[in-house]
Amino acid sequence: EMMIMKHEAEEEQLSDGIVNESNSNFNGNGGDGDCNVNDDVEQQKLSLLRTCVESRDPSSKVVDDLMLRRFLRARDLDVEKAAKMFMKYLDWRRTFLPKGFVSEAEIQYD
Repeated sequence: EMMIMKHEAEEEQLSDGIVNESNSNFNGNGGDGDCNVNDDVEQQKLSLLRTCVESRDPSSKVVDDLMLRRFLRARDLDVEKAAKMFMKYLDWRRTFLPKGFVSEAEIQYD
């Protein structure tokens, strides 16, 4: 619970930064660096997501950033929602692929 509160506080700081950045861009003060700002925010949220997910399930350490980024983008960069979705995915994967993969013997006639 303490971890979630910490993530919420960090998320709030990030969202405040996003609002301030987007307001300055809207007022014409932004420029060529707009994509870099979004990339930096996404990278920070990706780090938060990784920390959150790894604390809930240490086996998720083997998952690469691209996989986590998909979940983060699917939930509009909401770290908590992305973490919840990712944990459901891991549960689904363990249920349907208990060995972690599908053997050739299981699909030889497909």
